[in-house]
Amino acid sequence: MESNYKIDGIVAIEGFLSDEQIANLRKECNDLFSYTQLMGPGYSVRLSNFVSEVPYPTIKINSVNLLEVAVDIHKELEKLDYKDYKLAHVALYHENKNPNELIWHSDMRNGGLIRAQIVIEGGDLNSGAFRFVKGTQKLKINEPFPPAGFLEKEKDNIMVCNKKNGSLFLFDTIGYHSKCVCMDTRVSLMFDFLPLDYIVNNPNDVSSDIALSSAKISPKVIENIDLFVNGVQNDSRSANTPDFYRFNKPFSGASLKEIVNTFKMVFLRKIGKGKVN
Repeated sequence: MESNYKIDGIVAIEGFLSDEQIANLRKECNDLFSYTQLMGPGYSVRLSNFVSEVPYPTIKINSVNLLEVAVDIHKELEKLDYKDYKLAHVALYHENKNPNELIWHSDMRNGGLIRAQIVIEGGDLNSGAFRFVKGTQKLKINEPFPPAGFLEKEKDNIMVCNKKNGSLFLFDTIGYHSKCVCMDTRVSLMFDFLPLDYIVNNPNDVSSDIALSSAKISPKVIENIDLFVNGVQNDSRSANTPDFYRFNKPFSGASLKEIVNTFKMVFLRKIGKGKVN
């Protein structure tokens, strides 16, 4: 019998991370997203007026070992009979004050990408709830956007992923998906998994370097180390990953106001006057 994932293109696993883990992650993310990397490499990069990302979160997050989380997610993939997948990319996002929905679309990507999302904060109807049209991963999609009238016809198949923070969502990005407006804060983790041969043959599509810190190489990680040997090359420049925008985000994407305020703060600290509000 086919799994719900293979039928629907999406599956939810509630309580994947504990309440304690989520509370610790929220506290840590509040700090990491409080500044851009103008203040140091541990902070965030601004991708737009609404979205920031902490690059290479596997070495930035300390309260939870994200490499071990990736191992646990991979075990869920194996239960769904996806056994030869590698961790291709990990991202940590912060979004708020965004009045725009993410337009319904298909990523139209070959290769069998499976994306995992865990919302740390927000993820409700006013804070970027993810949405997916169940079963659309099986369609022959030739255009990235659904045809007129399609969403109304399929409204009973739209899954809104506004479950409790810490839930895991696995989905096929070929299926039509979207995201609600994000006026309130949404913080989320994203893990992408792909077959090794696809990563090797498509070096600039989705995959990126997975940063491994010696402090995070636990026995569990060592036992599953092959998961992180993903074939990504040193010169990979996949769009929408730190491997690309570290060369294309001057001043970490900060606005002129942020740049001026950061230099003010650093200057006043140097002369002993503390923090600028």
